Amino acid sequence: MKTEQTTKQSRRGRPKGSPNRQVDVVTVVPTRCKKCGSTDRSAYINRRTMEVGGMEPDGTRYRRVVWRRCKCVACGQWRDDVSHES
Repeated sequence: MKTEQTTKQSRRGRPKGSPNRQVDVVTVVPTRCKKCGSTDRSAYINRRTMEVGGMEPDGTRYRRVVWRRCKCVACGQWRDDVSHES
């Protein structure tokens, strides 16, 4: 007696005929080491967040400030990268 086993395989990717998604392209300026100017850094550690609102010098509003510690791969200097998020 022979049994047939059917397996359902999910298809990956975008369905046929669906249009490409149009997205905005945003340029991000990488952070630099103040000591040597390198943009090479280690992975972020010790992420700290403070929920505080304010306005950046360019007029953009933010709701939180995030500090992320990393180490410059080129010279070994530790630094905190600060970002303002809305």
